[in-house]
Amino acid sequence: MKRGRNGVPAGDSHHASKLTEETVRELRRMAAEGICVGCAQKVLGLTCAYSTAWDAANYTTWRHVRD
Repeated sequence: MKRGRNGVPAGDSHHASKLTEETVRELRRMAAEGICVGCAQKVLGLTCAYSTAWDAANYTTWRHVRD
């Protein structure tokens, strides 16, 4: 609280999360191999927005998940 954190759950524990830690790891692995994020979404069967998947793949979000 002192540093501006409000106690909202991160990652899988958030009630509206469409991704899991395992899907984020797989998404990042596929992106590192050169597969576009949109194609990786289709292969993994993700129902989230493209921007959500892109942010997760590029460590903008889900930074707590390490490979």
